[in-house]
Amino acid sequence: MSVNFSCTRTLVPALTGFNYTFQPDQNGNTLIAKNSYCSLVNSAGKVIIPRGKYIYIKPLTYDESCAPSVLYQAETLYGIDLYDDKGNRLSAKEYANIWGCRDGMLSVRTRNDYSGIIDTKGNEVIPTIYESARVAADRLIVVGKNNKTGVITPDSKEVIPFIYDKIEVKNKDSIYVYTGPRDSIWFGSRESYELDAYFNGKLKKNVEKNIRINALNQREPLTLVEQMPLFPGCNESKFTDKDKLKMCAEKEMLMFIYNNIKYPTLARIHGIEGMAVVSFIVEKDGFVTDPKILRDVKAGCGDEALKIVRRMPKWKPGTQDGKPVRVQFNLPVRFKLEG
Repeated sequence: MSVNFSCTRTLVPALTGFNYTFQPDQNGNTLIAKNSYCSLVNSAGKVIIPRGKYIYIKPLTYDESCAPSVLYQAETLYGIDLYDDKGNRLSAKEYANIWGCRDGMLSVRTRNDYSGIIDTKGNEVIPTIYESARVAADRLIVVGKNNKTGVITPDSKEVIPFIYDKIEVKNKDSIYVYTGPRDSIWFGSRESYELDAYFNGKLKKNVEKNIRINALNQREPLTLVEQMPLFPGCNESKFTDKDKLKMCAEKEMLMFIYNNIKYPTLARIHGIEGMAVVSFIVEKDGFVTDPKILRDVKAGCGDEALKIVRRMPKWKPGTQDGKPVRVQFNLPVRFKLEG
């Protein structure tokens, strides 16, 4: 299911006088938009990132291992540059996406849809030649090519061969590998996939029973369960048909989104449209956790979709084998201007 959010296009007269000032971020820097383009200034009023090129600027999220790096994602109409908090452009080229930071490394994707890894100085660690690339535990990197997944080190040494459908890195000594139909992998059906593991570099076959127990113990969220979570607002006692109850819950969620979402100002000014995708987890107790932007549109659309997910009320949790389980959702939100 996807959410289509539209907004009537409005023409802004005398655009040269257009001016916006946004709230300071967690680093004390303030985003200012004038003439529909953004700049970033610090608390002393000094310009950190100049105006005239970027339609949106925001700080990147990162874990403690990346500190004291303060990094900013500066978006043009066509790509993304990486800056530090001194105003130095770090990226050697524009990227379509830059996200997260773990162990001093960031995942990037180019405009022709290839992925790689750079460090917090903008240097290329893993070349952008892969279908996917993400930093996992203990500085190991999970990458995809030819529709299969493997694990490499930052110096591109192969740790796990590219023969698996899904790989979960607990740490450098415990890496779980999945082969089989993707739906079966995400569902966790013991009968329809093979699950192995590398312990201290040695392959151990057929450990699916242990992983199945781990899944039910909520170490990893599932994406398909017997009873999926339901957005609140429907009186379950009035429904004998599960499909109709599901449709009611989806309608309630759509109403919640429509009543709370706002088309980002800069995106509206620049006529930016597209699909943002946010992932989140519905926990055993129904609370929504770990919202992340999987796909952005630019000019604050992804942030707006993320904000809506963070405001969601408590859901009815999903169940598997009669027990509540963690379930991961991907929510597409389409931003579209009308008129």
